[in-house]
Amino acid sequence: ITSSLDPSWVAAARDLTRRGVRFVAIVVDPTTFGGAGEVGNILTELQISRIPAYLVHNGDDLTAALSHQVSTGRGTIRRVATPARVLI
Repeated sequence: ITSSLDPSWVAAARDLTRRGVRFVAIVVDPTTFGGAGEVGNILTELQISRIPAYLVHNGDDLTAALSHQVSTGRGTIRRVATPARVLI
């Protein structure tokens, strides 16, 4: 679980997956918490690395956000609108 937009953590995870470690990334979009940056590059890196990922925004219903992968580890990246939002 991270809000880091530094691609080095994805590279480290990718290297570990080559050794048999399985990962699932939960990416917290920092821009929705007042941070800066673009989360798209990290999602692309995760997709290329075949690491399943979920994207969480400030106010998301966590059950809904964590039930829809944005990176399946196989197909294309897809953004899923969360039907319900709650304030955190």
